[in-house]
Amino acid sequence: MDKALYVAMTGARATLQAQGTVSHNLTNADTAGFKAALANTEAFPVRGSGYGSRVAAMHVDQGFNATAGAQQVTGNPLDVSLQADRWLAVQAPDGSEAYTRAGNLSLTPNGQLVTAGGRPLLDQGGNPLTLPPYQALEIGQDGTISIQPLGEGADTMATIGRIKVVEAAPERPPAARTG
Repeated sequence: MDKALYVAMTGARATLQAQGTVSHNLTNADTAGFKAALANTEAFPVRGSGYGSRVAAMHVDQGFNATAGAQQVTGNPLDVSLQADRWLAVQAPDGSEAYTRAGNLSLTPNGQLVTAGGRPLLDQGGNPLTLPPYQALEIGQDGTISIQPLGEGADTMATIGRIKVVEAAPERPPAARTG
């Protein structure tokens, strides 16, 4: 079969994969904490016998868009908003530590603090956070959780834990060398 046909098909395949990335981004645009995937197409020379001017296309995953999205005020005291390079530590299905930017949190019937997907939030020690019954709750900018215990006055706020927030700054390409 003609090699030119294969070269043309690489462009079609790369375009189809890029459309899949755009579709994924549009589908999840309103998902709390979602970061859009970045895609690109790169050209590379086809090796082998034939013309040296043959170039194929390849879909390249460029990572994700690290810019902060719009903050939505919900009025829910369990909802948190993070700085652009901060991530919440959660417990993965296998028990290891994983990270998310989705700050729409909730409580299970037994008081465990979880993400919308049901992943338990971890405290500074790496343990799942469980909240005792409370009248009022406040989550500070540093992740400190304070509550007004049931039956106590408004002047009684007790600090019960701190959400583990990790910093993961995006990698920067190395500086170009000259000379």
